[in-house]
Amino acid sequence: MKKSHSEDWQKPVGPEYAVDEPEFMAEFGRAMAAWGSIEHALSGVYALVLEARQPHYARASFHSVISFRDRLGMVDVAVRLATTCFPGSLWENLEAEWARLRDTASKASKRRNTLAHMHVWLSPKFGTFGWKDITRIPELPIDYEGRRAKAVTIDKMRDYRKSFDNCARRIISFENELSVAMDDPMRDVGAS
Repeated sequence: MKKSHSEDWQKPVGPEYAVDEPEFMAEFGRAMAAWGSIEHALSGVYALVLEARQPHYARASFHSVISFRDRLGMVDVAVRLATTCFPGSLWENLEAEWARLRDTASKASKRRNTLAHMHVWLSPKFGTFGWKDITRIPELPIDYEGRRAKAVTIDKMRDYRKSFDNCARRIISFENELSVAMDDPMRDVGAS
């Protein structure tokens, strides 16, 4: 009688098992959680710029949009309108910082997509690594160092997580600066 797929997963760990798999999966989870912080921070900027009486409603509407590109576009148009409505260097600086943040978040989303859509491989020789999909495995180098350079590894996911955390912190800082500016939008006009 043929065993089911679920029975195969229940087999005891043998010598073919990649011993770094638990660490790989933990780092994968941490990286994806850090990505969630970027989206949450962006929803805060969105709610602030809309001056929503119920920020939770604005955040919920942000999260109702499926595509990150579209979510970022929603925030982008609102922030660009807000930062170009008033004169002064304060607003010019906020506009420039938003452009940098938008580009950083867009680049980060490519890394997030790599993580979300990769296939995870368990190998006693190469360890656990992520790569596009089963049909693309021949694109990877056979040698250990070449493969680790191209594939998603524990170290790469740590780097991704750190960059996601940094991006989220920058967005939160931007939101705080924008909030202060919106409280007194003309404060630097005419100042010497």
